[in-house]
Amino acid sequence: MPCDEEEFELLQRILDQKVTEIHVLYNVGKVIGGSLKRSELTEELWLSLKASLSISAMSVYEADPQAQTLRLVYTSSHKLCPIASFQFGEGAPGMAASSARPLHIHDATKFADFLHFPGEKKSARSSVIALPLKTGTDVTGVLVVEQRRGRFTSDDVDLMAMVGLLVSTGLQKSGLYERTEALAQVDGLTGLFNHRTLMERLRQETRRMLRTGRPLSLVMLDIDHFKRVNDTYGHKEGDSVLTDLASVLRSQARESSTDVLGRYGGEEFTLVMADTGLDEALVVAERLRRAVHAYPFHIKSLDARERITISLGVATQSGPNDQDSYLVRCADAALYHSKNTGRDRVSLMKDGELLTLDDIAPHTE
Repeated sequence: MPCDEEEFELLQRILDQKVTEIHVLYNVGKVIGGSLKRSELTEELWLSLKASLSISAMSVYEADPQAQTLRLVYTSSHKLCPIASFQFGEGAPGMAASSARPLHIHDATKFADFLHFPGEKKSARSSVIALPLKTGTDVTGVLVVEQRRGRFTSDDVDLMAMVGLLVSTGLQKSGLYERTEALAQVDGLTGLFNHRTLMERLRQETRRMLRTGRPLSLVMLDIDHFKRVNDTYGHKEGDSVLTDLASVLRSQARESSTDVLGRYGGEEFTLVMADTGLDEALVVAERLRRAVHAYPFHIKSLDARERITISLGVATQSGPNDQDSYLVRCADAALYHSKNTGRDRVSLMKDGELLTLDDIAPHTE
């Protein structure tokens, strides 16, 4: 029996709605499948929802279920709130997190607390959906979307609930990827950057040095007589020395700088210092040497007369050079100059000449 005009319009609206839902879920699925980093995933998700549903604003929060806190990790305004952490129950995000159920606010002007982050300016007559993102039964985050023109419907809430399931999966995937990527960048024993990451960062800083003309310095250092430590006290104690050394070096690195510290290999470590001339690099290198010389390394049965020391080599580049790995070659040559002239000292490569720091500024203990 043919339907009348009213029934036809109803069926058409239902069909249009289902097509919209399929379109949204398809696009969100593409975002989840194609984005590995959280920053990329959240930005692409915002662009997709903005285009598909006329979303006016979006925020994403990371939850700590144990501490019952939320941390804002993305907002479409690109301005993260200075108060980056707040409690479950606070604002639209906190209410969704504490109830573990979607929150639908029809009219934001009647909502006393904040919608996205403390101190925000709420738009008149905004409609908001806050969705808890879950792993199993745990709330691991919250997704908040806002529409400033028109109203979200109950159908929109149902659709966003399905979107939330996809987003939860995507954020889990991106979190695993970023943790794996971070582990791939560090040395398992010392926690410092590994050789591969060091060389990549050095290449990046070299390219920047060539663009800006600002100097780039490199310090290479090596534990003196480390083979004797391993042979005398065992490799377990040798590993202890390496981890202690990494802590000392980390504590002496310059604060608020772009210094890159890592384990070059074995008992050799490297410090890349951008925008740093030779004089400043020598000051840093000598500070590292003194800190290690004074540190009480804890080695079982260590002879009181034996001290852990390091030798260091410093080189600086401020312009193009036709040799590959120029800084590494120069700093390495300076390092071995330190070893060959007595150890526990800093040497430098300057204008093709190898000198010890003692030659230009003798130090005393």
